[in-house]
Order: sequence, then structure tokens, then C-alpha cells
Amino acid sequence: MEKISFKKDETDTELALDYAIKKGATKVTILGAFGTRMDHVLANIYLLEIACNKGVSCQLVNSKNRIELLSSSRTFKKSESFGKYISFFPWNGDVAHLTLKGFVYELDDLFLEKSCIRGISNEFEKEEAMVSFEEGKLLCIESVD
Repeated sequence: MEKISFKKDETDTELALDYAIKKGATKVTILGAFGTRMDHVLANIYLLEIACNKGVSCQLVNSKNRIELLSSSRTFKKSESFGKYISFFPWNGDVAHLTLKGFVYELDDLFLEKSCIRGISNEFEKEEAMVSFEEGKLLCIESVD
């Protein structure tokens, strides 16, 4: 157990993530990341990028949502999904050549500007669904309701 000073520049969650990565973690699930303080919720979402930039898969999970940052294309399985809905948002920049297949709302080679919310509230149509893109990062949010 490490003692941490009360006065520090990092959040407790950031220090815990850094500790896990230094110990060799390649996949991290953070629980308790969604509370009543929106500044802390947003800070925890930014931790996904810190992990991603270090090659570590990281997700934030509560009873209603699972959030992760995608830096490359991925195939999803409906049977392994967290909830009914899945949303994709450009993260910290534009996303080029976005294609969604196997979802109710499919996209084909779309350019999403940083502030575009077109990827919100999609659903699986097939057992396997694919998201592919060539540039940028996507924030993926799976929701129960």
C-alpha cells in the first residue's frame, strides 16, 4: 500500500491508473468513475486517453454504462455488449473514413468533425457489428438505457 499526500496535482484515480500501468497492466477497468461531480466524471473520461496513449486498454464501468476509447477499428458482438445502445463520438479531434456495419444506423466512409454527435444512440442489428476508421479516436459508450 502506498501513502499519497492529500495535496497533490493528480486525482486519486489518475494515480491508481498510473500505478496499474507501471505494474504491467494491459487492461484496466475503473469502477466508481461516475459520481455527482461532473468535473471528476470528465477527468475520468480523459484518463481513457492517457491509458490509450500508453497502449493500455481501459474502460469506465457502472451499472448503466461502459465507456472506452477506440484508437483502431473493432468488431463488436451483440451477445457480449454491455447494453442496448452504443454511441460513438469523435474524441479530441476529427475522425476520418468512419464506417459502421451491423448496426441499425450504418455509416459508410463518413468524416466526423470533432464536435459531431451523429454517432449517438445506435443499436446492434446483427450479432457481429464493425466500426472502422482510419484517423482519429472514437469514444465508445455502451448504455443499458
